[in-house]
Amino acid sequence: MNQFSKNLNKIIKEKKITLQELSVKTGVPKSTIHRYSTGNKTIKIEQLQKIKRFLNVSTDELLFSEKTNVELLKETVDDFKLKQIKAIIES
Repeated sequence: MNQFSKNLNKIIKEKKITLQELSVKTGVPKSTIHRYSTGNKTIKIEQLQKIKRFLNVSTDELLFSEKTNVELLKETVDDFKLKQIKAIIES
């Protein structure tokens, strides 16, 4: 199993959807999605785009094992902004 298939299975499980539902919503055949989920088929970019849109995740979340530096930076900035807002409200 490759990183993409691990991530795909994890996201599908987290979102509590079936391969059938993913197939219907994306137009990607269920048998193809099954082969992606087992690591027996390499995904085509067009199908990656359809799947990531429906799952509402980034390409990086599907393809890579860890969050990218950009995603980590965004989370850090968001946390900083939230702390600033809380400090203003509490003062």
